[in-house]
Amino acid sequence: MLIKGERTYLGPMDGKAWNSLYQAHLDPEFDCLVNVDIYPMTIEEVVGLYSRFTNPNTGRCFQIFDNRDQPIGFIGLCEIDWKNRNAEFHIGIWDKSKRNNGHGKEATGILIEYSFKQLNLHRLYSVAFLDNGIAKKLFLSMKFTQEAVLKDVFYIDGRYRHGVLFSLINKRHYKTKE
Repeated sequence: MLIKGERTYLGPMDGKAWNSLYQAHLDPEFDCLVNVDIYPMTIEEVVGLYSRFTNPNTGRCFQIFDNRDQPIGFIGLCEIDWKNRNAEFHIGIWDKSKRNNGHGKEATGILIEYSFKQLNLHRLYSVAFLDNGIAKKLFLSMKFTQEAVLKDVFYIDGRYRHGVLFSLINKRHYKTKE
């Protein structure tokens, strides 16, 4: 299944995608962008780390492709709570040349639409490092609300770091008073 946008589309994670994600995690900068503890991982550990995205009962994981059919990153939902219709949102662009040029924003829009229209979710949320300007810019541009600063929520490289909680509510679930 492919979910298409204008310059970007989402497709299934395959063996090549897992290898690309593994290669991305060899870069500490990528690990910081996706809030992952920085330590050397095997490909099996990377796949295990993302298993919460691939369980069909609680997650969805996609590869992001550019308009030249080149895989450039991943995007997904995990911790899907079907009763309360909430899910945790994640994105990572592993191709550095494709960062900050609209692919992440378009992929985010595609996943938001899929989440709200196909999965009928009510709320998406994500936690990023407080100093992750790329994540903040992306989420605010996609109309996520900055809900809270989470003090000392991440322990990375021997120090605690603050996080920020972003969320987006599906407005279709609100009924107007007549």
